[in-house]
Amino acid sequence: MKNIVWIIGSVLWLYSVCYLGTAILEKPAQVSDAALQNEDVKVYYNQTYSDIPGSQLDILMPEKIKKGDKLPLIIWTHGGGFIAGDKKHKNPYLAQLAEKGFIIANMNYALAPEYQYPTPIKQQAAASQFLMENSLELPIDENQIIIGGDSAGAQLASQFAAIQTNDKLRKTMEIKQSFTKEQLKAVILFGGFYDMKTVRATKFPRIKLFMESYTGEAEWEKNFVPINQMSTTRHVTKDYPPTFLTVGDADPFDSQARELVQVFKAKGVPFQTSFFDGTHDLRHQYQFHMELKESQLTYQKLLMFLGRYTKQAPYAQQITMIDTN
Repeated sequence: MKNIVWIIGSVLWLYSVCYLGTAILEKPAQVSDAALQNEDVKVYYNQTYSDIPGSQLDILMPEKIKKGDKLPLIIWTHGGGFIAGDKKHKNPYLAQLAEKGFIIANMNYALAPEYQYPTPIKQQAAASQFLMENSLELPIDENQIIIGGDSAGAQLASQFAAIQTNDKLRKTMEIKQSFTKEQLKAVILFGGFYDMKTVRATKFPRIKLFMESYTGEAEWEKNFVPINQMSTTRHVTKDYPPTFLTVGDADPFDSQARELVQVFKAKGVPFQTSFFDGTHDLRHQYQFHMELKESQLTYQKLLMFLGRYTKQAPYAQQITMIDTN
């Protein structure tokens, strides 16, 4: 009976997002095939990385690569509250990173409630193994790995990075390490949530549906035994990678990002933020609406962050900062 309720709720939520436009997630940004229209980017679509349903990823990379170059790899996990979303909606934005000299692996994963925690985490590990085996013979620098994601995908990315750098968490979850701390250069988190004990208090629309679908428990804080595994705020160590965080100032998850920043400060983890002062009315997923000057500024800050923590000098152009005032 619970599964039926979850499925009905998921369908209603998807209808509201895609057709009514009333949910805070808004319409999907840049859903066109703009990546195909980008002459500077090559895309390998729907590469299967595991036998778990939904295990396909798209690989985006510069069309022209300097001879002898090995490029940093960014593994990206999309959002959608664990119950929805698709990699294709993020390809246009990620193509703008790829053209600057990065290889992007933009992954889909099995969705709740049919596939619950920790299935996507296992898929992240499988995708990482697939990429390191490199059957496509891509010019990947295996010593320059970046993990990133947006919304629920940011939660997954943040936890996956913690698994790589926290021996105790890795052993508790019985998941093998995919990357050493030396390989893992950075983390990118767009509008995610990182503390499962406080996320309900954000009152993010449909957060109860998302968490109940993913964990199978309406009172996940009390009844879902491995809930603490999902709280990145509890598993950051001094070895956690340098992290770029951004969130809209009208996004209910603003408090979650700021809470994680306090943990980084306490642990001595390098970080960079793109936060706003409450006067910009930037909603969830603002980052992907590149017509906004704030989104352009965040993109520029991200490129500078990647330039600082990888060996990759951005292809094509020098970065010029813009003013959002």
